[in-house]
Amino acid sequence: MSRFSPQQAIAFAGELLAGRYSGAEFAIASGSIVRGNGTATSDLDLVVIYPALKGAYREAFIHRGMPVEAFVNDYETIQGFIDREHRNGQCSMMHMLTTGVVVPGDMEASKRLQSYARTLLEAGPPAPDPAVIERLRYFVTDLIEDLRGQPPRQELCSILYILYQTIGELRLRQANMYVGTLGKHLARSLRACDPSFAGQLDDVMRAAHTGEFGEDHIALVAALLETLGGRLFEGYHQDAPADVRTDVRWNVAKQ
Repeated sequence: MSRFSPQQAIAFAGELLAGRYSGAEFAIASGSIVRGNGTATSDLDLVVIYPALKGAYREAFIHRGMPVEAFVNDYETIQGFIDREHRNGQCSMMHMLTTGVVVPGDMEASKRLQSYARTLLEAGPPAPDPAVIERLRYFVTDLIEDLRGQPPRQELCSILYILYQTIGELRLRQANMYVGTLGKHLARSLRACDPSFAGQLDDVMRAAHTGEFGEDHIALVAALLETLGGRLFEGYHQDAPADVRTDVRWNVAKQ
């Protein structure tokens, strides 16, 4: 349980708005503490909105014993972050905006901002690019082959962490759901999307930590991949981004 109550968190947000961010129009206090289900290590997420800024930024600090992560924006940059999240199937900022509490209180601009973010959240992300789905299937296929190589336990755990994230993202994108962010938010989104799928992945991860991981678990992950389009290796092709080309500085013959 958090050391701070939702009321304290909101009061701290008000103090920060009046002091550290005195030129801001309003802030939105968000996160598990504000929702009332914070833990001893939870921090306060604070989205700060100015009329105009030279550039948006993120900062972390301690305020009266409470860890704070602040996302400082103006109207144009917050719009840009929301739109980019929507295009990429992410939703961290939109979730903070829609579940948070406006400080010092609701105003017309904050209502419009929260309404816009809520509309995109409820609509879901755009249909995933087929190339993104292929890339994720290819990566999962490659990771399963790494598991079949019977890696040492330290490597096994590393492979499985990446596999969980990759196949979890694949499941969510194929369901046309927001991925959230990696880590706990991905796990929460996956459980909401497909509890059975998430539970089977949990069993695989648990087996790796108890030393019980074996061929049956590899077969289980392979079966999960089959429900998502199956393995992809032969014929996979991905063009490199255009900006990867640059001047060669190590080729003496060109100098």
